[in-house]
Amino acid sequence: MNNQATVIGANMVVKGTLEGDEDVHVYGRIDGTVTLTKGLVVEAGGVVLADVQASRVIVVGTIVGNITASELVQIGD
Repeated sequence: MNNQATVIGANMVVKGTLEGDEDVHVYGRIDGTVTLTKGLVVEAGGVVLADVQASRVIVVGTIVGNITASELVQIGD
């Protein structure tokens, strides 16, 4: 993942559709759908209840949904 990233903080909840062209690190929660041209990292304690489409997906926390990645899916650290 690169240095430019969006961070969903531990006390944040995002509901709906999240789309973007940069990496996203989730310490909080996302409910809905996620479509990224770059990567998604679900950090320890982070929760994603969504179908995810991204270039790279790294899951250390919890993800419930379908994952589609063009380059990499990594579960655990």
